[in-house]
Amino acid sequence: MGFSVSGLVSGINTDSMISQLMQLERIPYKNLETKKKDLGDSQTFFRTLNTKMNTLKTVASDLTLGSNFNLSSVKSSDETAAKVSGTSTASTGNYNVVINNLAKSHVVKSFGFTNDGKGQQLAVGSKVTVDGQEIELKGSSNFEILENLKNDINKNSKNVSASVVETKTGEKTLVLTSTRTGTDHAINSTNGPKLSGFKAAGLWNDLSDPSHQVQAAENAKISVNGLDIESASNEIKGVIEGVTITALKEGSSSMVTVAKDADKVVEQVKKFIDAFNEVRKMIRDNTGKEKPLQGDSTLRSLDMELTDWVTGLVGPDGNTSLLAEFGIEMDKGKKGSEMDGQLVLDEKVFKEKLEQYPDKLTALFNYDGSKGGNKGIAQTISDKVQIWTSSANGILNSRIKGYDSEISFVTTAMENMEVRLQNKEKLLKKQFTAMELAMGQLQGQSNWLNTQLASLNASNK
Repeated sequence: MGFSVSGLVSGINTDSMISQLMQLERIPYKNLETKKKDLGDSQTFFRTLNTKMNTLKTVASDLTLGSNFNLSSVKSSDETAAKVSGTSTASTGNYNVVINNLAKSHVVKSFGFTNDGKGQQLAVGSKVTVDGQEIELKGSSNFEILENLKNDINKNSKNVSASVVETKTGEKTLVLTSTRTGTDHAINSTNGPKLSGFKAAGLWNDLSDPSHQVQAAENAKISVNGLDIESASNEIKGVIEGVTITALKEGSSSMVTVAKDADKVVEQVKKFIDAFNEVRKMIRDNTGKEKPLQGDSTLRSLDMELTDWVTGLVGPDGNTSLLAEFGIEMDKGKKGSEMDGQLVLDEKVFKEKLEQYPDKLTALFNYDGSKGGNKGIAQTISDKVQIWTSSANGILNSRIKGYDSEISFVTTAMENMEVRLQNKEKLLKKQFTAMELAMGQLQGQSNWLNTQLASLNASNK
């Protein structure tokens, strides 16, 4: 810590004076701070814009797929009989689905056991095998053995589920259920759970004995427009392309309708319009009068290109169309200063045109230019946006990297200036301290002279 005699002799608050002088000295530094912040804000803007442009490219790429203009929805007339779900590209049509039989799991049971030592007894220490896993019967009573066996089966097998059921007062039974439906998954069938050792352990005589059968394994049997279908599961796929039928009630029927869904197409187009409008709004909000990027040539160029991408004629020569023909217009109903370059969708017009001219609407977005003329809007945007957002040499990424260089330059200048300012402050403190010391010495000499003069005058009297 340096020695300081602030105003001790002079009566001047030199610390305050140095502080004010340093504030003046720091004005260029503050200007650099402001410049660095402005550069950082501009870089953040271009990063965000780059992200929004990539989003626009993604949704535009989706619209280059013709399937996104031929979307469908699926509906069951009786969801207590059959539930249905489907992809957006499911085959359209009406399908009469009749549920003749539901798929069922194989269910078997053991003897009934009491806990009083009478009747059937379980062989403690004997072993059963479930899906290759050996399980030992443990416990001090029949009920405890059954409970332990149930827990061990459920722990070791995913193909069979065990439970203990009280079938009569004071009598319990082990119930085993195949976890999958259908005849192929019956217990001890080719694809079903494998059990052995249960007879020797005293659980049953023979599994084929009808007294041990609770429910036979069965396949689902349905018909679709008269075509008989058999399935191991109640969830049936592939009968109607792109549709999954879940059978719920035997002896019932439902009309399944797969129809074109204009609302889904509208949803896809809205995503595109929203992404376009977000990019445009971001540009206009930051380049208007007295805005931080007012007059930026890169943004002016992009703003003009956005308009060109969505307003020109599209399609092969002699069969062109405009976006406005299908209910999508720029600045619809706006005049003068209200015009902000936003796309507006008239859903009613769009749906009507989709129904009347589906191929032409599809081509408006995804025409590839192979027969001359301008490419479709989605194709054009997918191609053009790449020029702006490419991580290698995209225009926006080049701006972002340029800001890195500028920010680095300003940061270095600030660091160097900070060193100079610190040295300047040290020098000022040293100079003012020297001034105070010099004034102190002069004041001391003055006091001595005054004392001498006073003594001389006294001696002459």
